[in-house]
Amino acid sequence: MSGIDLQDIDKEINALQKKLDEATAKREKVSSEMKKLTDAEYMATNLHRMFCNQNHTDGCSWFYEGEYNFGAATHRTWLSFGVKLIEATNARKA
Repeated sequence: MSGIDLQDIDKEINALQKKLDEATAKREKVSSEMKKLTDAEYMATNLHRMFCNQNHTDGCSWFYEGEYNFGAATHRTWLSFGVKLIEATNARKA
């Protein structure tokens, strides 16, 4: 035999399945939360994700404030960027 233990492989498969299940649940939770956002909040979230270059330990409090806490200072800043971008886009369409 090749020295492969089927029980070890089954354990590895089970561990990977558990990780997949956890990742799937996390994705579903984030997706559900994102669907509740307004267009401006959704835009702010993505603008922050793409363009924030601050250290998230002590430079940007986005995650400290709570992922979707748009009443907090950092969220309000990014929200204003999102609103302005949406308004500018709508103005160009008119």
